Amino acid sequence: MVKELIKALKRKEAEVAAMEARIAHELHEELVELPAFYGFDSLPDFLKAVKKAVGGLTKKRRKIVRQKRKRAKVAPAVRAKVKQPAQKVRKKRAAAKKAAPAKIPPVPAAAEDAPLPSTTLS
Repeated sequence: MVKELIKALKRKEAEVAAMEARIAHELHEELVELPAFYGFDSLPDFLKAVKKAVGGLTKKRRKIVRQKRKRAKVAPAVRAKVKQPAQKVRKKRAAAKKAAPAKIPPVPAAAEDAPLPSTTLS
């Protein structure tokens, strides 16, 4: 049963490979015929026409991308208002760092022979 399935799988893989080769060959043939399909005598003429057609759109997009937003200038009065609270916060943090950290008492180790507390459910 398994051997038959493996053989069928191998056949299908061979079919897929043949189809992929056929698609690649036909795609190549269609691309070669494309300039003649649109009425061009040579590939360079066709490529120039395609670039010209696409080039108009990309130039517009380039102009849009090049426009950058100017950075806002902060007025000195606003800067002073923001600076004062920030300095207060810095002072508080510095004072907290200087203060001794609170010490947590160590948890006593339980004795190995000590019985566990009994709990009764009522």
